[in-house]
Amino acid sequence: MVRWLQQGFTVNVPPRSLRRSLGAPLTLVLNLPAGGGEAKVDADQRGLTLLTDKNKSVLRYGGLTALDAYGRRLPAWLETRSYDCYCAWTIPGRAIPSP
Repeated sequence: MVRWLQQGFTVNVPPRSLRRSLGAPLTLVLNLPAGGGEAKVDADQRGLTLLTDKNKSVLRYGGLTALDAYGRRLPAWLETRSYDCYCAWTIPGRAIPSP
């Protein structure tokens, strides 16, 4: 049984549209499983719990962290809409490497 799992995503070059609008959040959308349950985002928006239709916890995600190209922590948060989970973080101009 897996008890801990670390998931990482690397964005080498932000989308061109994001480079034009510094401060806009870069968003990674993850589709959540359907089936009558729901995802509850923690109050600090850095974690969430997937629940069954009987309100039983089936998966816990926590510790959302985003770092820039220099290893500095960026503001990051989770949101849910319908069956999607949005992992978003803001990218200040100094954090964007040259293409």
